[in-house]
Amino acid sequence: MFGRDARQARRLRACSECGSRAVSAITDSEVSEIQVLLELRCGACGTWRTAHLDWWRAHFVRAQLERRHRRDRRDMTDDLRRLRLAGVEPADFAPPGPETSVFH
Repeated sequence: MFGRDARQARRLRACSECGSRAVSAITDSEVSEIQVLLELRCGACGTWRTAHLDWWRAHFVRAQLERRHRRDRRDMTDDLRRLRLAGVEPADFAPPGPETSVFH
């Protein structure tokens, strides 16, 4: 019982299509008194991955993903703050267009 559940939870770690560990959405629905269907959408390619888990393991996996999401969000905010302090502006990343062409 623990082995099957653990394997299912491990399958959720990374997208089977692109290998990304990014998650953009998490949903869960109760299947029975002890089973939960946990669904995750890949943050890179949008593919959904699913697993039927015991309620306690689904709760644990969801809590892990939410902690990782908070940490990643904090890291991105820190990176953006450092870029602003270094004087890097969003326009520095804009692709060259007619108004920024080198031939004008």
